[in-house]
Amino acid sequence: MLGIYLPCHRASHVYLCPDPARVGEVLREVRPAQFFGVPRIWEKLAAGMRAVLSLMPADQRAVIDRACEIAREHVGYRERGETPPADLTERYTRAREDVLLPLPAAAGLDRVTWAADASAPMPAEVVRFWAGFGVVIMDAWGLTETTGVATGNSPKTGFRLGSVGRPVQSVEIRTAEEGEILVRGSSVFTGYLQPDGSVRSALDADGWRATGDIGRIDEDGYLWLTGRKKELIVTSTGKNVSPVLVENAQGPPADRPGDGARRRPLLPGSPCWCSTRRPPPPGPRPTASRRRGDRPPSGRRWTVRWPPPTPGSTAPRRSSGTDCRPRSGVRRPAS
Repeated sequence: MLGIYLPCHRASHVYLCPDPARVGEVLREVRPAQFFGVPRIWEKLAAGMRAVLSLMPADQRAVIDRACEIAREHVGYRERGETPPADLTERYTRAREDVLLPLPAAAGLDRVTWAADASAPMPAEVVRFWAGFGVVIMDAWGLTETTGVATGNSPKTGFRLGSVGRPVQSVEIRTAEEGEILVRGSSVFTGYLQPDGSVRSALDADGWRATGDIGRIDEDGYLWLTGRKKELIVTSTGKNVSPVLVENAQGPPADRPGDGARRRPLLPGSPCWCSTRRPPPPGPRPTASRRRGDRPPSGRRWTVRWPPPTPGSTAPRRSSGTDCRPRSGVRRPAS
């Protein structure tokens, strides 16, 4: 809805990037006026900006930090529905043109007037980071069963950074006693089509649809997501991942990675990580020695075979290329 149908409604040109690794390259070429991306895309772009900032001299970073604070203060007035003071607007305009704009321009985002996100919760620090450069990400929320967007933030009707906005015109929302979000309206589907042509209703007696998401509604009508009722992890790329599969791949609780271990993502875009080295044995750490026989054992690397083979199966399976501790379905490398 946001990526295709809305631009068509606005007679806009749509650019699709087939490879997420090339998003930065495409952005610099296109320099879009409107940009929609899942949280993982915004996180990766922010990480690239932070890497550039880390290479700058301290005095230059201090100037940029002060300009970012001016931008966030300006966004704060707009977020509260207030008109920023004239002197603040003047300082923000000058800071954006003289200090801030070159950095988003290097990422291809200098022309963005509408930035949006959906499909998974956006980390608050990422939203605030981009607000510091004048890029206000308008988060939205919805389901297939709500025909796309059910709630959204808007620079025209109001926004709250970190929330998923207020209901669109065709939708009502409320929360049940346990906090589950319920939706009702003309854009909410009536049920599931059955093989015999009938429709199995998915609504209660009053026409409300249970979404499975947990949240709260503040006094201004903005919806804030706090979790999910079903036991699924929604990654920053919008993928549903069963925690059981993740736990099985990481091994028993005692073998799961701890602080200090070098980690790599278990799934593309997943917030779950696994270790590439064996945890140290309990007890005092061995003293360092350069003698071959006294050196502590080095860590082993493990390769996940995904999906895990069925019991008794000898058919080879393609490796995911992810390193983690073994459990079922994991092949131990040769010593």
